[in-house]
Amino acid sequence: ECNMAIVVYPPDLPQILQSGYTLKTAPNMLRTQMADGCTRQRVINSGKPASLSVNINMSGKDYNKFMQWLNQNTQGGAGWFMIPILTDGASNGGPQYKNVRIQNGEISAALSWRSDTGSRWKISFTLDVAMDPLPGV
Repeated sequence: ECNMAIVVYPPDLPQILQSGYTLKTAPNMLRTQMADGCTRQRVINSGKPASLSVNINMSGKDYNKFMQWLNQNTQGGAGWFMIPILTDGASNGGPQYKNVRIQNGEISAALSWRSDTGSRWKISFTLDVAMDPLPGV
């Protein structure tokens, strides 16, 4: 699934906001309650899955373009794609491209304002993030 051609988020679409940016790392351990009252804890795999909740502000026109790109290139968010996200590992301190997919393809679009000239939307979704560095990126 991760070995397919990597699709890249279009640079002309609005980028992820710092506001609401929440990274969670899932435990890769198994805990077992023992008969003597102690709890045994052990690592069950070497990967450490992470999820990232993000927001993007965009116009209605950009939202339509985003959804069209998502449906044509990532199976509605089910497929993996590269997007610049904030990390501490970037040498310049800025965003670094990571391999992600949208959890369950769920996207929330909240209307911020609307006028005769257009509209503004706050798009929210949670990403599965491949935390291992990708070759050549």
